Amino acid sequence: MTSDNSNKWWDEHGGMHPFGENSIMFALEYHILVHDSDSVWRLLYTNMASNNGELRDKPYSDNPKVSHDNYTMACCAAKWFDMEFVLSKLKIFSKYRMHPRDIAFYFYCKHPVIGYPFIWITSLAMIISCARVWKVRPGFKAYSTDGKILALFRCIACDMELTYKICTWFLKRQPELTTWKKVIDYYFKADLYPDHPIVQYFKGEV
Repeated sequence: MTSDNSNKWWDEHGGMHPFGENSIMFALEYHILVHDSDSVWRLLYTNMASNNGELRDKPYSDNPKVSHDNYTMACCAAKWFDMEFVLSKLKIFSKYRMHPRDIAFYFYCKHPVIGYPFIWITSLAMIISCARVWKVRPGFKAYSTDGKILALFRCIACDMELTYKICTWFLKRQPELTTWKKVIDYYFKADLYPDHPIVQYFKGEV
């Protein structure tokens, strides 16, 4: 299966709707789901080549900052498709990504043998995300989804079967987002965008 390239879902840089800071992440999620390694390579290589070998939120960007979500999904995609060149260019440490969960995950993706003893740090953080019900900010409260989606793709990319089972167990005990499909539908607003490619991918699940 190849990626859905309907123009309304993609921007000129290969990012996916919802357009904004994390468009790279959404595109990579979809390409991983449909096993489209060619699109992953084009997206990451074009982005990094245009930014002197560094991943950024947009090609030809003067802003050196890249979102934690985009960076994590780039690691997932490079790991899943065994793209050693991309992994070699991704950095473990950055002043923008200093959470132990991320450092352990990036280290494991680049050096799976010596990084294996530390991946439990990431696994524990993923389980906590899947157990969390609410995202609360001043004047704002909504179901927590962000960490759950990243957890799902880390599990896929690194074959974290036990973590996936524990995360799924916690999801089943949520008041509303009790399955991965419901998490996806809620995050991507399936009621407003029922034909979004990622929503469509999970359509047959319950």
